[in-house]
Amino acid sequence: MKGIKKAYPLAAIFLGAALTTALASSTAPGSESDPLVSKSYVDGKFDELMSTIHDAGGVVPIDYGEIDTEDIITDIMARLEYEEGLKANFTPVEVKKGSYLIGMEGTEIILRTGRAFAYSKTENGVSDLTSGKDLANGEAVTKNHYLVIPRDDGRGVIPISNCWFLVKGDYQVR
Repeated sequence: MKGIKKAYPLAAIFLGAALTTALASSTAPGSESDPLVSKSYVDGKFDELMSTIHDAGGVVPIDYGEIDTEDIITDIMARLEYEEGLKANFTPVEVKKGSYLIGMEGTEIILRTGRAFAYSKTENGVSDLTSGKDLANGEAVTKNHYLVIPRDDGRGVIPISNCWFLVKGDYQVR
């Protein structure tokens, strides 16, 4: 009788271990019940996402609910036309000494060669995002610094030697 009483706890432990092992092996890696995922699971989900984006013409799809397919196509085409209308690349611009490079609101300017000063008719200047400061009228522009014209009020740069700039956005050389 003593041997049977000792066998019950051992049997319970063995049964518990067997159930734990069985339950643990029943969940597949990468399933919702197993938050640790394998590389192949992540790669598969990434491939699905990239395929969806590719099928949508490079535009991240939006859940339109019950909207007609033609409305979706019209919306995607409008987005693509808008993006194509934006100036996406910097344009090299040569500005001679004695001229002005005036940017419109949002114009981005980078001095590549030569020497230039910031130009502004107001107390506010040109935003130098590289140094994190405002260049007042007459302050030197540092080469390869990223400048942004904050308002459409005649701000820009004045070369004191022949200069090459990279410009993105609307501008005038006067």
